[in-house]
Amino acid sequence: PGPIQAKVTSVQTYIEKLSYNFTGVNYFDIRKNRPMTRILETARDITRQALPIKCVEAVFLATYLTQGLRELERVPVSFKSQVDGNTYKHIILAVKHNSKWGAVGLSRRRELYFKEMTFDSLGELFLEFKRSYERVFHTLKARSTRAARNACDTRTARPCYHLLIVHVLTKHCHALCA
Repeated sequence: PGPIQAKVTSVQTYIEKLSYNFTGVNYFDIRKNRPMTRILETARDITRQALPIKCVEAVFLATYLTQGLRELERVPVSFKSQVDGNTYKHIILAVKHNSKWGAVGLSRRRELYFKEMTFDSLGELFLEFKRSYERVFHTLKARSTRAARNACDTRTARPCYHLLIVHVLTKHCHALCA
């Protein structure tokens, strides 16, 4: 793997070492609709305190740890899945370098958050997440949250989390996400 992939893998390894928060208590501010500076402050707090985190804190942390990688495009992607009548929410950070997509984050299951940068489009990455969710008996709905690279670099900008909604279950997902 190249240097960017190695750095992304290092970020993923760091996030995994914090471990998943099974306590039911949030140790950090998980509100996504804040200025980027506040989200990055939360990420810095996570690095200082090294407490267990959930998926949204992992996305904050991955954004913080990759902010110096200018050639890396970062797109938060939120999912809703259903199983046995219950709805679950999840978020990962999709990353793109040299036209290849992957994902970093944290969840109870590794296949639901980490994907190597091998996918040719965001649509292919979505479809891989759909297959991963199906393997654990969830029906997936995805919402791509196009927080453009510029929004992540602007001190007062709020990330835009609901700009593009993609229904992974449709046959047109590939064309929409290419």
